[in-house]
Amino acid sequence: AKPPIDPSMLDVAVQLGDLRLSRPYEVRSQMLVPTPPQTVVGRLVDAGTVWLGEDRDLTSDAQISAGIVAALALAKNAQAPSERNKGAPLAVGLEAVRAEYQPTLDDFVMGKLNPKQEATQALKGPLDWDRHWPYPIERYAPVFEVCRALGLPLVALGTNAKDLKTVEASGLAGLDDKAWARLSLPEGPDALADRVKIGTTFASYAREVLQPDYERFVSTTAAPFFEAGEAGPNARQNFFCARLVTDASMAARAAA
Repeated sequence: AKPPIDPSMLDVAVQLGDLRLSRPYEVRSQMLVPTPPQTVVGRLVDAGTVWLGEDRDLTSDAQISAGIVAALALAKNAQAPSERNKGAPLAVGLEAVRAEYQPTLDDFVMGKLNPKQEATQALKGPLDWDRHWPYPIERYAPVFEVCRALGLPLVALGTNAKDLKTVEASGLAGLDDKAWARLSLPEGPDALADRVKIGTTFASYAREVLQPDYERFVSTTAAPFFEAGEAGPNARQNFFCARLVTDASMAARAAA
């Protein structure tokens, strides 16, 4: 059996992340069961990937995410060396940042990018934030600050803007082999299409998420993820394809 993390260190991790007043739950037999945050942190530290969602209308979500990141960093460090060295080191992936800006994130974490400035001021211009993401960078400040303070790598999970524009303008057929490799999807369009055909998950996602996003794009040209800036004759189809590529590429990069 693997050595457990000292419970007192889990207490400190929860305090560091300011998670003492959080109310985590786990699903058991289709029921939500209250679970101590120390237990949750102890379990998540061994997870390969932890996905942190957000409500776009709640600015507090980023603060909670930053707390979870800080708690996991301390818990990971408290593991026995034999466990701590297994797998990849802790890193934080960002859906909002395009892959071509990875060097900017690297410089930021290493203190090479305006280290005396507040995090969002240092990053907003170099990341072309307002051009690529419709939500203000300031709401993500807690995550950027904790990663810089702890030296945690930041990973740009967003699709390369050039490739995304190609899909939105020409569909999947517009991408060449080099583009698929950049997207971390070397299997190409056929394998991606096969994922859509399996089960009803994508149909539900398209109906409940993609269609409302597309309708918002048509009315405002400001939907998340859209780069081309105008609706062409195949806009709806290409919009859906672009989102499929975005999600698949992001998942592949997160798992790498």
